Amino acid sequence: MLVAAFIFLLVGYSSIRVIYDNGAPPSGSISTFTFCLLVVCTFMTGAGGSGGLTSSVNATAKSFPDRAVSYRAHHIPFTAYRIQNRELQQQE
Repeated sequence: MLVAAFIFLLVGYSSIRVIYDNGAPPSGSISTFTFCLLVVCTFMTGAGGSGGLTSSVNATAKSFPDRAVSYRAHHIPFTAYRIQNRELQQQE
């Protein structure tokens, strides 16, 4: 997955750079094809970033022996998410 994430990031960011380096045409608006290409490249960079993060977390989690991980350690991220979500709802 890490290799696919690298390829997605490389192709996505490189394509976005080429599109922006070329600039907008004199008419001031880009073509539908260029816009769709920009959307696909943006999706690729997002998928690549998420894939890279997933790979790194997976590798870190697999580096710990099973007996070193407690039941409570699995629930800490979920608890933090619930607390943050509750605070955001109170602000609204």
